[in-house]
Amino acid sequence: MALRRDHGTQSDHLNAWLLSPGVLPSGRRVLGLLAALILALSVALAACGRDKGDPEQIVKSFLVSLWTQDTAQIAALTCSDWRDVTSQWATETGDPAASVDTEHLQFVVVSENDRQITLEMSGVAALKSPGGQVEVRDYNAEGAVRFILVDEDGWKVCDLRPAS
Repeated sequence: MALRRDHGTQSDHLNAWLLSPGVLPSGRRVLGLLAALILALSVALAACGRDKGDPEQIVKSFLVSLWTQDTAQIAALTCSDWRDVTSQWATETGDPAASVDTEHLQFVVVSENDRQITLEMSGVAALKSPGGQVEVRDYNAEGAVRFILVDEDGWKVCDLRPAS
């Protein structure tokens, strides 16, 4: 009589190995690892895809807020180190009843990185008072202006100066 040895199939050995203690993490550990992986990917994607806003539109909104004494909007569009200065400018020079046309302003990106962008503005802006008086600000003739924006949970105006 021959002795027969049952070696089983290859999948039987693999299943036995996989079910051995310590080979596979427990269900709770798998869920924890999966949750950590999902969180890490979500944070990475959010950081990469975060919309900082359109720098040109932010500068236009900043100017309109400045020229119409909208100090709340000025505070929202200005970096934390510069809010007091810009709020004071708006209070001293703006007219809350004015309408502002910024459509004829042009912007060129001078420099840009993840934390800062510099725009050079030229062109013409018009401010119209309720009485019909129009003030034209010609940044082609008066000289271009550079706006420095920094990333503080989105682009914020942090400085402006003559371009030359």
